[in-house]
Amino acid sequence: MIATAKETIQSATAKAAIDTAVTDMKAAIDQLKTKDQVEAEAFAAYKATANATVDSLKKAIDFDLYEEDAILTINNLYATAKAALEAAETEADVDEAVEAFETALEEVPQKSVDNGDNTDGDAQTDGKTGCSGTVSGIAFGVVLLGLASGVLLKKKKED
Repeated sequence: MIATAKETIQSATAKAAIDTAVTDMKAAIDQLKTKDQVEAEAFAAYKATANATVDSLKKAIDFDLYEEDAILTINNLYATAKAALEAAETEADVDEAVEAFETALEEVPQKSVDNGDNTDGDAQTDGKTGCSGTVSGIAFGVVLLGLASGVLLKKKKED
């Protein structure tokens, strides 16, 4: 860019050609992004990818496999993950929010299944957890919410 402008100016035979080269160079410079702008755009793209990952994880859930309270837990975990992503200030914050959501989903219990092989009459579980333990899932959601709140408070203090 600089070499082209320099060559145009040196080979110019009229003031108008020099003025045009300078104007073109200024326009090109104005379109350059600062380091902060480039980093902000890269971070925004990173967060967008993480948001898409969280959305995909939720869309992949077969809600028919879960009791109503587990579905509420999943929805709360999702909302908490989205809030944590919104509040995230670093890639580590983003990664932590996604990993926390994935881990919490694995802890949400699926419905119990009576497959007819049970001789004592108690309901059997299918052995799957997918999105084990509603209490631990809720507790994890509370921890995730605390993380999001902490990031927001930190951000507010810095402002």
